[in-house]
Amino acid sequence: MNSLSTMRRRMAAWAALCGATAALLGMNPAAAQTLKPDADLVPGVQLRTGETLRVAGYAALRAKALQSPRKVRVIARLSALATGDGVSAEPLRALGETPAIRVARDQLVLRLRARGAEAVAGLPDTALVVMEVDAAQLDALVANGEVAELTEDVPVPTTLADSGPLVRAPQAQALGARGAGTTVAILDTGVQSNHPFLTGRVVEEACFSTTSAANNSTSVCPGGASSSTAAGSGAACAISGCDHGTHVAGIAAGRASGATTFNGMAPDAGIMAIQVFSRFTDSPGNTPCASQGKASPCILSFTSDQIRGLQRVLERAAARNIVAANMSLGGGVNAAACDADARKDVIDDLLAARVATVIASGNNGASTGVSAPGCISTAVTVGSTTKTDGISSFSNSSTLVDILAPGSSINSSVTGGGFGVKSGTSMATPHVVGAFAAIRSMVPGANVNDILGALQSTGVAITDSRNGVTRRRINIEAAVNQLAPQPFALSAGMLFQMHANGRIWAHTGVACSGTACPGWVLLDANPATRAIAAGGNALYQLHADGKIWRYTGIRCGGASCPGWQMLDNNPATKQIAAGGTALYQRHADGKIWRSTGAACSGNSCPGWTMLDNNPAAVDIVADGTRLYQLHNTGAIWRSTGTACSGSSCPGWTMLDKNAHTKALAAAGGQLFQLHDTGAIWRSTGVVCSGNSCPGWTMLDNNPAAREIAANVGGLFQRHADGKIWRSTGAACSGNSCPGWTMLDNNGATVQIEATASGLFQRHGNGRIWRSTGAACSGSSCPGWVMLDNNPATSTIVTAQP
Repeated sequence: MNSLSTMRRRMAAWAALCGATAALLGMNPAAAQTLKPDADLVPGVQLRTGETLRVAGYAALRAKALQSPRKVRVIARLSALATGDGVSAEPLRALGETPAIRVARDQLVLRLRARGAEAVAGLPDTALVVMEVDAAQLDALVANGEVAELTEDVPVPTTLADSGPLVRAPQAQALGARGAGTTVAILDTGVQSNHPFLTGRVVEEACFSTTSAANNSTSVCPGGASSSTAAGSGAACAISGCDHGTHVAGIAAGRASGATTFNGMAPDAGIMAIQVFSRFTDSPGNTPCASQGKASPCILSFTSDQIRGLQRVLERAAARNIVAANMSLGGGVNAAACDADARKDVIDDLLAARVATVIASGNNGASTGVSAPGCISTAVTVGSTTKTDGISSFSNSSTLVDILAPGSSINSSVTGGGFGVKSGTSMATPHVVGAFAAIRSMVPGANVNDILGALQSTGVAITDSRNGVTRRRINIEAAVNQLAPQPFALSAGMLFQMHANGRIWAHTGVACSGTACPGWVLLDANPATRAIAAGGNALYQLHADGKIWRYTGIRCGGASCPGWQMLDNNPATKQIAAGGTALYQRHADGKIWRSTGAACSGNSCPGWTMLDNNPAAVDIVADGTRLYQLHNTGAIWRSTGTACSGSSCPGWTMLDKNAHTKALAAAGGQLFQLHDTGAIWRSTGVVCSGNSCPGWTMLDNNPAAREIAANVGGLFQRHADGKIWRSTGAACSGNSCPGWTMLDNNGATVQIEATASGLFQRHGNGRIWRSTGAACSGSSCPGWVMLDNNPATSTIVTAQP
């Protein structure tokens, strides 16, 4: 303290304030009250530059101190002047300690105590000092320029089994995303570590709590201490509301036990329980509980205790592989980022250490801002949704919200060993914390922004009708699959779609719920894709440059879609067709080839056998091992399977030769054709004899017909007006063709596709629907279930057996 270097730094700091016209250290309260705050200026104190000293937060806190019957609790941040490291009053970084910072902090503590300030304490490893001061002591605090910022140490409240499936947590856990090897920190009211839902899960504990006579608060740490890191120090307090931390911990990392069959988001993650709340009571003229709408006694948390809790998380982050810190607390409504908040530096350091600080947006029901500390830009701020994917009415909302999660009526563990339902952004936040742990356990190299980005790009988009802000409700399974490619097996009859940007998706069978359509898995994202074909349990794609690729069973993970193997690279390829286990391609010159299954080796792709070389070919259709081709003359041919020998390709039998033929459909051993007149015909299997081709039975003659699709169960047609019809199998009698049942009459329909598992349609707006089989009744056609609503969809394809 009395070293020459220290004295010189202190003298230099004081010299920087030359020109001061008053030494506020000597002012009494009456004199201090004559000062008029003006945008945080400190009257009478000038810097060497001639500018009046400005201390952020000074004006508002001084005004409050002048009117308050008791002292105001304040967090002060040291300036560069305090350490002699500069001539300006710029704030030092809150987190981190040098010998000069430690000396300056300790000297400020001694000086304030001498002035009568109460509860004065420096926060270890920071440039912060906590104290309780009146107006005169506040003036003394800022008088020599060693303090750059002032923040009120405001006590804030908490921000109050079926949400797991909603965010696809069980499916993610089935992939292995259970949080194993990670830890989540719960900064809350403590956790009941022996609760059956949490037994063996609490791996570390701490407590940071404050006794303050001016604020009617009492520490709840063991023995009334201000801090403890001993075993049991993170236990739940024994005041109304102290079950909050146990509830939050269960959502993040609870594990099924006994009769409890559901898990939290990351059931194998460890829990670091950090108690950061204090016990408050109301007294005449001093009502901290009533001011928060709570009965006395109540639990509230000081900012300074939260900083100490976050510091502890940072200290233990590497040893415990802490992935995220949960802060289901806060107060106020902030329309803009609050990056001057004293908690930001430690949150920034946690981010650099790959630890997400996940904070509730608050429960004021505001649509123009969020609570502090959720307003800190480097935190992950969470809003709440209902189980029907609406914004919870209580949830604060603005563009400061990063992500959404269920927070309405959430069932989780409570103190006493049971379960209870709570609502609030407090409940939404641990869903996200658990998601971070689950994903990190699958993708150890992912940082905070990687995981947040995956959650933001894969979840369900929900728009807040109050302000038009759209954010994503988390889908843990989808985020895992984006970051870590996972096996995804295809099956016969599966439905696929291709987007205009080349993305290929497989349907899992899950229908839409409202506007949410989660039942799709991304298999590729290559803009070169021009067509897809499926057969049996195989999927193929054709690129614009003629390359043909086969899906190998690995879905996309993030921007990586490794699950494809090249089968050919011939730029002449114009079409692919698949059926059963067979794949075929047609070239621009009419050549038709059958794949042997052999993949390319480098640029060599020998795995093809030529079946025909007729330039008249314009279309090929596959049905299992059966292959048909259509010529530009209308002639229809069936392959016998015989390959070409040189330029001779004898392996074809003609089935028809009608110039009106414009499309073919085949399934289950049956072949159909559609004429440009609308007539639909079924092949009897009889081949042509010369120019005579009698082997066809007419099924319809409606000029409105635009498309036909077939499956093993039958035939369907689409009309120009969008009507969809199913054949009963009855043939026409003369011009009468009664053998059709209407399934839909929607003018938006632009494509139909059939497979053994059913019939599908695509609308012009990208919506995809599956038929339930129910026929229309009059103009009512209710027999459809929506599977997707993405306007980017350009085609749908099904896998024929």
